Amino acid sequence: MNAMTRRGFLAAAACDGGGGAGAGLWLSIAAAKSKGAQVSLDDYAFPNWKPRADYLKPMYAKR
Repeated sequence: MNAMTRRGFLAAAACDGGGGAGAGLWLSIAAAKSKGAQVSLDDYAFPNWKPRADYLKPMYAKR
């Protein structure tokens, strides 16, 4: 199973491995963890997101 199906679109971008757009996300997560925050890439994944559809408040509970 690839990052796209496991964690959603944002995770796939963050896992690009080439230091692209996702590198900043990984660095931000690492910085937050170093300050004691309990955060992971899963906090940024929205697997139930549908392109071209609004992501409404009730959808957060379902992810």
